[in-house]
Amino acid sequence: TRVSHAIINNGTLSIINNGKIVTKTNSIDQYIILNNNILNIGYNGMGPTIEHTGCSSTYWRTICTYGTLNIYGGELITSLDSSITTNYYGRTVVSNGGNGTINIYGGKLRDLTGVNGMGIEIYDSGKTINMTCGEIISEGNGIRVYDNVGNSCSLDLNITGGSITANGNAILLYNTSDTVNVNVVSGSIISQNSVAIKSTGNTKIVIGSKDGQVNTNSPVIQSSSIGIEATNGIEFYDGIIKGKTNAIAKNSKATSEDGYGVYIYQDGEYEVAIPMVGWDISKTAGTDNVWAFLVADSTDSTKYNLVIRGTGEMKDYADYDSSEWKAYRSQITKLIIEEGVTSVGDRAFFGMPEITNIEFPSTMKTIGTFSFFDCTKVIGTINIPASVNSIGGNPFLRVPVTKYTVEAGNTKYKVLNNAIVTIDGKRAVSYPCGNTDTNIIVPDGVETIREYACASTKAVTIGLPNTLKSINFGGFAYNSSLPTFHHICL
Repeated sequence: TRVSHAIINNGTLSIINNGKIVTKTNSIDQYIILNNNILNIGYNGMGPTIEHTGCSSTYWRTICTYGTLNIYGGELITSLDSSITTNYYGRTVVSNGGNGTINIYGGKLRDLTGVNGMGIEIYDSGKTINMTCGEIISEGNGIRVYDNVGNSCSLDLNITGGSITANGNAILLYNTSDTVNVNVVSGSIISQNSVAIKSTGNTKIVIGSKDGQVNTNSPVIQSSSIGIEATNGIEFYDGIIKGKTNAIAKNSKATSEDGYGVYIYQDGEYEVAIPMVGWDISKTAGTDNVWAFLVADSTDSTKYNLVIRGTGEMKDYADYDSSEWKAYRSQITKLIIEEGVTSVGDRAFFGMPEITNIEFPSTMKTIGTFSFFDCTKVIGTINIPASVNSIGGNPFLRVPVTKYTVEAGNTKYKVLNNAIVTIDGKRAVSYPCGNTDTNIIVPDGVETIREYACASTKAVTIGLPNTLKSINFGGFAYNSSLPTFHHICL
């Protein structure tokens, strides 16, 4: 029982053999070992048990390192005296200064101090953690990188094996203003009651390696809630992500490259395996956070769902061949636009011949020009949410739906004579191409037929109102049953 550090190392200290160092403390910020240079613990998976027990409601650590810490074996434990019930903050390894490295080649790091405890905590810049084997087990967070009141806190965290299991976050990157690079190539990262990997700062997270194969060496990230939440983005190459609520948080952004992907599991029982490749499709960097990813159909791995997720606007596309998913168009059978997305970009889903649905979230505000042109298997009804306040040039051209509806409360659009028109009735926007009426009556009051608004219909005759003043380009294009006419007198 002590009030100061048991060992202060300023040289090279190796604690190799089996044995025990067990201490208790009532003092703030006391360690078993304060390492200022090189500390080696264990050998070839074997080694000592070093346990530090806190006996007061305060902070205590087993090892504080400012230099290089190499863990080859043994067990490092931070525990809690049974008399302590509140305000306990244990750390098994803490580093809050210097440019040292923590290398975990084996052994176990255990934090047994409850929800406020940490396996490893990093407070300062210039650190590197390499984990190739071994275990980190914590009743709180596994590894936390913490920018405390504006302190610089850069870090390289490389995990190529081993496991991190925590009751809280397995890896928490909190409020980091400097860059933190996290590379998870292999191993398992598990949170039992929180987000497995969570970042709220300037973080680059890379999952997997570019071998393009999901196998027994691929990383596994698993959580009973959310697998990964990272507002600054995630790069995926291979691995398995499991989340009971979401594999990837909806406020996160995930990207990859063609030819790579991960398997994500996203139902309550972790049963469905889904390959994924993702892209950033935000309209304005730093303002919008929208990304797209492909997930394989659970019944046919050769078919995909295209999911649009995030907050804000997605970007516009110049032509048919501009989208990131163009190579997958013939394999995408379902489109899912999630809550939070506020726009569909111009020509975003142009020429997707196999999708069978078009559904908008309640957050949708803008539907871009020709955004669903030639989605020829979409039938039935398209509903325009009350939130939509802008519709570009006929987004549903050559989409064979039979009916449009506009939700009550929309202040910009309504349906008249089957067509979407502006709320004042003066501009016709889109007539449903799959409607079987052969006699189309443009409503009284319409002054402008917008571009391609009445194109590709089944019309044999069209009735035009006396109020009509202009027909924009392609207003009646692709009407193969309509007799040819050369002049309209308005």
